[in-house]
Amino acid sequence: MEHRMERKWAVPESGGTITGPPSTGASGQHCPNSVATNRPAHAKEYTFLDIELKYGILQITEALSFLHYSGQVIHKNVCPSSILITKKGTWKLAGFEFTERTNETDATDPVPCQPWSTRASKLVQPNLDYMAPEIQINSSCSILSDMFSLGMVVCAIFNHGRSLIQSGNSTSTYLKQMEMLDEAVHNILPRIPIPLQEATTRLLKKSPGARPTAQLLTLIKYFSDPAVQALQFLDVINMKDPTQKTHYYRSTLREVLPFIPRKNALNSEAN
Repeated sequence: MEHRMERKWAVPESGGTITGPPSTGASGQHCPNSVATNRPAHAKEYTFLDIELKYGILQITEALSFLHYSGQVIHKNVCPSSILITKKGTWKLAGFEFTERTNETDATDPVPCQPWSTRASKLVQPNLDYMAPEIQINSSCSILSDMFSLGMVVCAIFNHGRSLIQSGNSTSTYLKQMEMLDEAVHNILPRIPIPLQEATTRLLKKSPGARPTAQLLTLIKYFSDPAVQALQFLDVINMKDPTQKTHYYRSTLREVLPFIPRKNALNSEAN
């Protein structure tokens, strides 16, 4: 069974992209679609279900965990334009043009890096609106810098694709808005699913040491969803032995199917 949506696009840097779930899970309010003109023609009418957003955020978190601990690499440009969504609904982390090697002793310790500069074209620099403050202020970064950027992406998902920081590629504007970030986070929290609110707040702490690592983030209650776990197993089912596959189809899948939204099930049948 193939699952999830039949859509594929790269998320543009301008925002208005990976948003538009029917509800945020945080309240009864619906989250409207982002600006349709920013989407490809085949995706103009598409909206994400809560489970698609939950699994997508988890996939990016797992990608960062692999990158940080197996690759010993800091992405340094986690933002909507670095996330690709395949036709099967898999969220992929891309955009590795600005990576840095982690600290050899401790990946959470900072290493020197280049801050954003008005002397260079924005096309050859990371997205300033999603950049961790220590990069710009201290010219240093760590794997926890990526976690700040992930927190900004999470907020953008539930903020109609709009980043909490709108710097206009101005470093002075960035620093001024960074001073008001705590207030901006407080204001956006009601739109974010309740089980994800505390983690989001911690991800966007200005002190890197207060942020969770990708490994810790995958363990939060928000991702402890039987339907999501079933989809995870399905992604690697070709690597499982016949006994595991049989148990999955006869037991696990039958138990979680009622909790997988019908749109996903229809896409699965179509494939």
